[in-house]
Amino acid sequence: MTSRGKESALPGSAPHYFAVQALKQKGLDPARDVTFIQTGGAPDTLAALVSGAIDAATLTAPMDTRAMALGFHAVVSGRELRLPYVATGIVTRRSTVQKRPGAVGQFMRAMAEGVKILLTDKETTYKILGKYLRIGDRKILDAAYDGEIKVLEPRLDIRPEAIQAILEHVSSVDPRAKKVLAQDLIDRRYLDEMQKSGFFDQLWAGNR
Repeated sequence: MTSRGKESALPGSAPHYFAVQALKQKGLDPARDVTFIQTGGAPDTLAALVSGAIDAATLTAPMDTRAMALGFHAVVSGRELRLPYVATGIVTRRSTVQKRPGAVGQFMRAMAEGVKILLTDKETTYKILGKYLRIGDRKILDAAYDGEIKVLEPRLDIRPEAIQAILEHVSSVDPRAKKVLAQDLIDRRYLDEMQKSGFFDQLWAGNR
């Protein structure tokens, strides 16, 4: 990319974070060598790429597969970079946990059961993805599933280094983030309870 290159990624989003890190690894300055343009959601971003409105785009599955089917080429794979990052996290207020601990616990168990379905029941997962993403192409679903499933935490584990990476990224625009520690944002009580009670072992019995 040159200083005229235009890349699509919403500032603060996971695609933007990965684009910034990838550029840095290639010796480019994200603030100087690239102009980031907000194009909307993933379908809008792909449309902008196809129309030539942008020179490159950070796309997540399954839009990356669609782009390559249209003749575009992957320059960098986010999975290959192996960057610590929380792509999707479960967040709530401390006051909510204090007021409704039982409801939060039930929610966490439901999430754990959902992750198991994702990892062990591909056909059900495809039906749900196809319905809400409006995708019926099996090859695209396969590519999206095979790529993303590898980075899911089977037991919803929280990695402090992944949260710390986000804080460091945010600190470039908000110095207050430098004063926050990853551990201050982590509450493992429900994960620990599911582990100690045998919930996880029972859930995964016969699978892992």
